[in-house]
Amino acid sequence: MRGYNTSIWTQNTWVEYDPPTSAPMYKLLGSKNRVSLEEITPPFIFLEDEKGGHCPYGWSPESTDYKEWDCASFFRDYGRKDVDAMREKYRAGLDRSASEFEKRMKIIRERGLEDTTLVIFLSDHGELLGERGGIIGHSTMAPELIYVPIVLIHPDLPKGTTFERDGLMRHVDLLPTIKDIVGQTDQTTVDGTSLLRTDALPQVGFSYYVEDPKGRWPLRFLLRETGVWDKDGGYLFREGIGWVKRVMRAFYTTLLRGDSIVAMYQRARLRSSPTKLVDYGEAIRWCSSASEKFGAPSFNQEQALSLAREFQSKTSETLSQQAYGEEDQVVKDRLRALGYLD
Repeated sequence: MRGYNTSIWTQNTWVEYDPPTSAPMYKLLGSKNRVSLEEITPPFIFLEDEKGGHCPYGWSPESTDYKEWDCASFFRDYGRKDVDAMREKYRAGLDRSASEFEKRMKIIRERGLEDTTLVIFLSDHGELLGERGGIIGHSTMAPELIYVPIVLIHPDLPKGTTFERDGLMRHVDLLPTIKDIVGQTDQTTVDGTSLLRTDALPQVGFSYYVEDPKGRWPLRFLLRETGVWDKDGGYLFREGIGWVKRVMRAFYTTLLRGDSIVAMYQRARLRSSPTKLVDYGEAIRWCSSASEKFGAPSFNQEQALSLAREFQSKTSETLSQQAYGEEDQVVKDRLRALGYLD
């Protein structure tokens, strides 16, 4: 952004790269600027990528159990353990990220910047941790993935506001809110709602996922998942293929596919305890269903489908290809290892 010093910081992620700015993260965001929070000069935009709840869960630069990207070994190992062991590692990763955030806030306070800095601490998604028949990761949609924490700190924001009581704070609302806070009043080129321009939060949010296996297995299809949500629940719709292909896809991606972390975890579970085959039936049902309802949304399925159609008309099915580029295989491989691409 013009007039601001910018920095992308990767202190606890992408640690195998030397220099740090050679990591795919910098190429993905089109920047090589890397200045610490202690040294960057105001006004600034400081973006930090933190490991958080990404696999291998509980990982840190000091960890010796797994490499930063070795999700495969992690899930093969933890598939043979009680699910609580995996969830405990996940909580450990979140606790470490919260501790790192507190360190950054201390730096801001010590520099006397607390009253002039917009601080945003958030997750881009949640994680399935063995629910729904043993599904892990974040390559589908469910409330565990959609509803994520966010903290915003700035003097211009209303104090004590807890968004979930009033509506939805959506990721798409971040940019217009940021533009308002930094004094860019033109909101015509962005989606979303600025928190400074509304008395009521949006009531409905959307999520969107497209899977195109591109020859990874014989059945060719383009599967689209669309979610429609309010603060109390929502609906998921799967479209693009019929139920037979959905079932075949479910078996392939959750058990047979060699490079799928979900399949690695399931194979380890079933080898350790064949009785888990009963639970696995729920995984097949979940991954092959045409629609799912969650919680108690304020709209019915017909209304949700109408909202989904309106949203789809504004959304390109080639979004993921446009975002990452066909030529950047290193970035794609890293994002696939983390569960972002399939």
